[in-house]
Amino acid sequence: MKKIRVDRLQHCFITVAITWCPWLIRDDFLRKLVAIAWKNKYPEKSDAWIDTLRVYHPRGDEHGDESRYRRKGVKNSTYDGLTFTEVFPLNEKTENVINSIKEKVEYIFRLLQKRDSASCGELFLDYLMKKPHDGLLKYYKIQCGGDHDRIHSHINEELHSYASRGIEYQYDEHYDKCFVDFDIKGILKNYAGVNDWRDASEPMKKAVYKYYPARKRLPNWDTITQEPFTL
Repeated sequence: MKKIRVDRLQHCFITVAITWCPWLIRDDFLRKLVAIAWKNKYPEKSDAWIDTLRVYHPRGDEHGDESRYRRKGVKNSTYDGLTFTEVFPLNEKTENVINSIKEKVEYIFRLLQKRDSASCGELFLDYLMKKPHDGLLKYYKIQCGGDHDRIHSHINEELHSYASRGIEYQYDEHYDKCFVDFDIKGILKNYAGVNDWRDASEPMKKAVYKYYPARKRLPNWDTITQEPFTL
């Protein structure tokens, strides 16, 4: 996404949108997994970005007037994506920021690929076993006949298939390409201290909505709510 400058907080930020992720992923599991691995591999580097890592639901129409999730199938369920936010000093070179973002994205993808020990499938199954009421555990038990080796092997294959594909980067996109109004509102509140459109600068507004102000009005801040995941 576009860089947003927040002078009164003395930082800039870029929110990264990975527009598709495995349907089974749980963001609290992913944060814990990445945090442990990142600290082991890069003990001197900041891990603040990991707390911002979460699953999000992409916008139905890129830059569309309606703030709706993209839907699929007869159940009308949402698609899943991954997002995190990179916060950096006002004077940081753009090249350095882009390289830092790419390093993080590529690390997540490598981490989800198969390996000989402590595989993601095994770790994810351990996570699910501590959440017996999670419907995903029940689903895998039915699919794999309750065989734990088959379950974590199956999960490994799904994650590896996702994570071993190529990565294509797009830069300087408006936030409403991927995010619904509710997510845009949350991003501005969390990283720019914006609690009303009057708190947002014109560059901020133009960064989050592609067609503002020429063809798009800002939504009413107070009435922006989250669309239900299923209808």
